[in-house]
Amino acid sequence: MKFVNLKDRLDEFDAMVMQHPQGGFAQSTQQLEVLRRREIDTEVVGIVDDNDVVIGGGEATYQQTRFGKGINFDRGPLLDFNDQEQLSTFINGLKQFAKDRHLMYVKMSPNLVYQKYDNDGNGMSQPDQAMINTISSYGLKHLPFKHGLVNSALEGKLKDEVSWQYVKEFGDSGYDEVKKTFSKNISYYLKKNKQFGVKLRQLPYEELNKFYDLTYETGERLGFGTKTLDYYQASYDSYGDRVMFLVAELTFSDYIAEEQDKIAELDKKLVKIQGKIEKYPNNPKFERQYNEFNDQKKSHMKRVDRASKLASEADDDTVIIAGGMFIKMPQEMLYLYSGTYEKYMEFYGPYQIQDAVIQDAIASGIKRYNMFGIDGSFDGSDGVFEFKKDFNGYAEQMIGTFEMPIQGMKLKLYHALKKLRG
Repeated sequence: MKFVNLKDRLDEFDAMVMQHPQGGFAQSTQQLEVLRRREIDTEVVGIVDDNDVVIGGGEATYQQTRFGKGINFDRGPLLDFNDQEQLSTFINGLKQFAKDRHLMYVKMSPNLVYQKYDNDGNGMSQPDQAMINTISSYGLKHLPFKHGLVNSALEGKLKDEVSWQYVKEFGDSGYDEVKKTFSKNISYYLKKNKQFGVKLRQLPYEELNKFYDLTYETGERLGFGTKTLDYYQASYDSYGDRVMFLVAELTFSDYIAEEQDKIAELDKKLVKIQGKIEKYPNNPKFERQYNEFNDQKKSHMKRVDRASKLASEADDDTVIIAGGMFIKMPQEMLYLYSGTYEKYMEFYGPYQIQDAVIQDAIASGIKRYNMFGIDGSFDGSDGVFEFKKDFNGYAEQMIGTFEMPIQGMKLKLYHALKKLRG
């Protein structure tokens, strides 16, 4: 077994990623292409067995600081961390690789779970302190755990990894079985989607600007960073049919016409019941029925008024109300980026999108849906978590980030100044 540079063996590296239990989009060659297309410096290194077969490794991005460069493995490297030979071969080789390039440090955030939690924040597994101790024994320091939604280090910037994520396991269950595990809220929202006439479609490349506009507006409103249009375009080109930019749309004219048809039907019922009230004035049942149908009519009339107002403010009859970016990997379906226009939140577009993606994953034989980032709080303060937990999965706290000093004194100075600046 030996440590090797895999920059000229990407097909072999990709084959390893696709079958590795820790494999995911962040370590895929498709993501590597996205990074390189956006002029982000990368490396791909790994280990081969005695038959020169790639059995582990990872892709890393360079990170520039005022004191020097480092490299970071996001959701990697992919190794059997319980195999001492694999771990020692990779770490020792990586250390020499970094020294040869005069790097200041190496960071890695393995795609390993530290602990699982249920929706109430109760531990479902024991903390994997043993794994932290194992990795740390090779000269790496485990950095403090973090809470909060943070941007990934995928673009070579000094950001933290996604520390917490929300997961829904399917196993061998079919969609009908999985759907039964959703909260009652989901059934209500999906029913409303049908009533509103919300429809889904995948955006083609030439309409990715619409997805960018959606996520940018959402990010500005909620105060988080978003990706650029060229990121989405690069991802579309690189991932091909394994990436979906799925949007929910509402056509105002269709929705208003449907509501007006319902009003007309209710008017017929009201006329009929009014006749019965006149014929049987002492029977309270007909009075109750009349009031019930009249209330329904008023509700539909309000919807027509609201939709007419929204339509007058919109540029087109059909508008995007919500959308999401999803990536298919053999190991999981991943929910990466999304947005919802605030003025269209009453149409519950995100729920229909999630339901459709879950159906797609199950039909594709994928057994796990990674809904990705949450902030790790279970007290009701994390709206993202509150949304995701309606699908009745569980939270995973990832094992976190490890740092290996290469130029120790310089790295200490860097950390000291960074701490002073807050």
